[in-house]
Amino acid sequence: MDRTDKVLYDINLQEMKGLEIGSLWRPIVSKEMSPQILYLDYLSTEELKKKFENEPWKNKIVEVDYVIREGQSLNQVLEKDMPFDYIIASHVIEHVPNPISWFNELYNLLKPGGILSLIIPDKRFCFDYLRQLSSVAELIDAYLMNRDKPSPKAVFDYYRNAVSYQGGITWGEQINQDDLVHLYADNQALEMAKRASKGEYLDVHSWCFTSDTFLPIMDELKNLNLFRFQINSYYPQWGCEFYVGLKKIGND
Repeated sequence: MDRTDKVLYDINLQEMKGLEIGSLWRPIVSKEMSPQILYLDYLSTEELKKKFENEPWKNKIVEVDYVIREGQSLNQVLEKDMPFDYIIASHVIEHVPNPISWFNELYNLLKPGGILSLIIPDKRFCFDYLRQLSSVAELIDAYLMNRDKPSPKAVFDYYRNAVSYQGGITWGEQINQDDLVHLYADNQALEMAKRASKGEYLDVHSWCFTSDTFLPIMDELKNLNLFRFQINSYYPQWGCEFYVGLKKIGND
């Protein structure tokens, strides 16, 4: 199975209405593949083009159908078109400040039997290599604190430990740790953490998973009644990422 096959497991593009989050210029499902796909991002198409104005792909960014702004819920923004048959989020969950609440919102956006398909970076194969693995306790802390921005801890950990390898920020093979190069200086990490502590939203990877740690964490959350999805498909690390398909069970 190739990347697209894994992401679209149990998804029929011809019959299902879908939502893709954070597509930028490389959507998993294009409008040509399915006219029933909608795109959601935290910036409009024009705002994204401005943010990425120095990237060669800026003019290929998809036309964003829905923009979610700070303080808005997904249900508020997408009320007109929900529920969906499937939702795709590629390299999104690691940015979400409060994944437990995020999962609950996505659950409510889906029809019974609906699919949430995730592509998640494996921290061993990207710039997160030196960072600490995320824990259930940290996810619960973010949930109970109703966190809506990356924490100062996450921001510091990112800027303190983000690395490149042979000039790249992702790789697909085992590497020699001695060849890693830090992307930022320690004083930059502290300065960015201070900014986060004052309420500034700094977009970093708030969470670090591997293909071995993600599912056990979801199992623990399920045992605490904090995770309502059923695991529908799972494909371990390939390249810099792994794949998880979740299914909504029940009518709530």
